[in-house]
Amino acid sequence: AAVEIVAEARPAADAALAVLEELLDRMDLQSDVRVDRAVIDDGLPTIELSIHGEYGGILIGRRGETLGALQFLAGLLTSRKAERRVRVVLDAEGYRERRSRLLRDIALRAADRAQRYRQPIFLDPMVPAERRIVHMTLADHPGVSTHSVGEGDSRRVVVSPRQAQRFGGYGQR
Repeated sequence: AAVEIVAEARPAADAALAVLEELLDRMDLQSDVRVDRAVIDDGLPTIELSIHGEYGGILIGRRGETLGALQFLAGLLTSRKAERRVRVVLDAEGYRERRSRLLRDIALRAADRAQRYRQPIFLDPMVPAERRIVHMTLADHPGVSTHSVGEGDSRRVVVSPRQAQRFGGYGQR
């Protein structure tokens, strides 16, 4: 994969790399850490790092929860070290890409079911970043619409069939 590092983001990338390596070292989970991307996105340094090594599974955790917590900590500590807000995105053993692919598949299957059965399909609860992937996947889908319901950890995406006026219409949406 091509590594993209913008000069202006280099100090933040160096800070993020140092922070993550120290965190993993203190956790006694020595791993190979790489900067995959360092750009300025909407004025905000955005650093994407990947972790490779034998501790991938431990670092990912159940449904990516440990990776999410580590990402939060790395972002906080990197922002303090760089003396400006820095967005840090972590991946371990390609988990984020695999999970993203899976969520897109789930979204498309839910859209298919919502249309076939002409009723809303409620997906399992997800973290905000995962809900966003589902919403984005189905944003331009002609047959369904999406929205989120619930609070906090039990917030989930609902995939609903769009009203099909040209076929006489059905449902409330």
